[in-house]
Amino acid sequence: MNILLCPAKIILQHQRSEWAFLQRNTPLVFATCSEHRIDVMNHLGDLFVVRFYDDFNDNPMVELDLYDYAKCHPVKEVHFLAEVDVNDRLGLTHQSAKEALYFRDKFLMKSLVQQYQVAIPEMALVKNATDIALFIETHGYPSVIKPTDGRGSQNVVVIRNDNQLKACLQMITPLHFHNLLIERFIEGHAYQINGLYLCGRPIFISASRANVSCLDFLSGESLGLVMECNSYLLQQLTGYTRYLLEEIFPTPNDTLFHLEVFVDKSQHIIFGELACR
Repeated sequence: MNILLCPAKIILQHQRSEWAFLQRNTPLVFATCSEHRIDVMNHLGDLFVVRFYDDFNDNPMVELDLYDYAKCHPVKEVHFLAEVDVNDRLGLTHQSAKEALYFRDKFLMKSLVQQYQVAIPEMALVKNATDIALFIETHGYPSVIKPTDGRGSQNVVVIRNDNQLKACLQMITPLHFHNLLIERFIEGHAYQINGLYLCGRPIFISASRANVSCLDFLSGESLGLVMECNSYLLQQLTGYTRYLLEEIFPTPNDTLFHLEVFVDKSQHIIFGELACR
């Protein structure tokens, strides 16, 4: 059997027949959030084994329970939809926990890229309020404060002046200081590059420009993605993406990827972040 760690919304987006096709040869066990238990069970029927968990995204018992389950059942593979889910002690995933950190820990990720002389925003780990103040003294406003392991732009704060900095510090608890990164805000266009690799070869790479920021998106606006048609820039973005995936990162042979970059006013490409599934 195979285990799939999967948000309920993804399960509900696909027909029961599609999931049944995936398990035609090997039984599929879902791990998902209990909040939508009734909807999921009605959607899947009794064709599948589903293990439900409260607070699915942040519950450490998910990892422990599935670890025990896999030791007691003939599990062949574990599949996941976010790098944060990878903590493989069974050797069953296609991406090890150590390799996955390069796609999850933003400081580790950008430090790796910087070693290859790829441009990144100036950055620093934050352990206390003084670290933030020193960074701003050096690099000025605006700056961005974010969790090192954040996803979906959650808990990302852009600070543009002293008043916004004070308001931000009032929301940060001592525990948060062990997981924060500050970096210089990049003025320019944001681009998203998505694609697929199979057997280590790129099947497709697609670049789009976002008309609003990810923070605006979280506030309810549409990203307004526009396919990049400038042949020169598209060529640059494609070559840049392949260099990252094929030369720098421990990219799985078979993977979907999502890359975010900025193109500044001088048309320089600046690394944002990279995710692989």
